[in-house]
Amino acid sequence: MVLARPVMNNQGIALCAEGTPLTGDLIGRLTQMEVTGIWIGVKKKLSYQDYLDLRAILEKRFASVNDSNALLGKLKKVLLNRFGSTERVF
Repeated sequence: MVLARPVMNNQGIALCAEGTPLTGDLIGRLTQMEVTGIWIGVKKKLSYQDYLDLRAILEKRFASVNDSNALLGKLKKVLLNRFGSTERVF
């Protein structure tokens, strides 16, 4: 696992860069610095079946979304695009 975004302190100073490997030592140091949250990036190759399963779950969750709720419609599109850009093996 790697950091998906830089870790910043409350003064806006970067403590760790995006892409930094997340190790036990780093987690300990960030905890001591009272960092309360981080973004984690995981590279996982999805099989075609995994991709179809994730898409089916998303479609089911958003089944009740109609044109009257533009915000949820946009969220659905963002998530579908994210799945589409995920590194995967078919």
